[in-house]
Amino acid sequence: MVRIQTFGGLRAWLADESLALPPSRQSRALLAYLACASKPLHRANLCELLWENTPEPRAALRWCLSRLRPVLDAGGVSRLATEGETVWIEPGSCEIDRKTMQNLAGRVAEAETEALENAVTRFAGSFLADLEIADAFRFESWKASEEKSLAQARSVVFEELLRRHAASPEAKIRLAHIWVQQDPFDSKPHIAIVEALTALGRKREALDHFDRSERMLRRHGVEPHPGLEKARLAIGRLGGGQIGNHSSPSSERNLQGTPEKKSRAPAHGSHRSAGSKKSLPGTTSLGPGHLGSAAFQPNEMPPADKGPSIAEIQFERDQAQQA
Repeated sequence: MVRIQTFGGLRAWLADESLALPPSRQSRALLAYLACASKPLHRANLCELLWENTPEPRAALRWCLSRLRPVLDAGGVSRLATEGETVWIEPGSCEIDRKTMQNLAGRVAEAETEALENAVTRFAGSFLADLEIADAFRFESWKASEEKSLAQARSVVFEELLRRHAASPEAKIRLAHIWVQQDPFDSKPHIAIVEALTALGRKREALDHFDRSERMLRRHGVEPHPGLEKARLAIGRLGGGQIGNHSSPSSERNLQGTPEKKSRAPAHGSHRSAGSKKSLPGTTSLGPGHLGSAAFQPNEMPPADKGPSIAEIQFERDQAQQA
């Protein structure tokens, strides 16, 4: 059976042998679109999808289909089918990661745990991350819609796995970190990490993860889910000791737990230029199509420092106010 990968980039295999895809972007885009389709496609629609501005779109479609046939019919099995004005890939002749993820999300309650875990670990990365056709508006619109739909399906699968591992905080942390790497701007895995660390009694780590994740989300214009703040308040009172000092605007809070703006006068003798910026721990800028590449580093810890951080002091005040 031919396996077609769409997560993280377009790839194809026959058993364990990698298949060489055509270098043409339109040919690879056509392969992806045919693989994800649930019914035969009309040639006219395919021409509009990829060759709207091409003088001879039908000739371009025929040429691309001829380049895809050696890939899809690998091993001597006919998988690419055409009849009149329609084109399709024979149902059941290819294993396609996108369809596997959608099917699992649709029957998540009945799926085996092993199948769910295999899916979230194998199917990682953005949808068709290495394929962009700037002058094919319809294709790019379809690709963006698929990316959103697959992110929702992946969220359903991860949430079910976290529910099944509710009694094992260690397993929840492992799964949630995998989720963070794939969808760093979703608050739900960050909430799961804070809750699991709290359940293990690792309250300083829980508070640290809250602080860094909230800061990262706000930095990229994402409003954190209220559940993230609820998880912070559920951590409980911290004991004494040292913790890294990594205060941020999100961790400077008033007694009600809401962000508080503060203005600080520059220290005497300081001559730092206006263009000098200090990078935030655990964050980095993201380019298009690279949501999960390096937005959040779960194992990065702030340097040790003497005394509690502003986040810890403010947290203690919150808990005293609630008592």
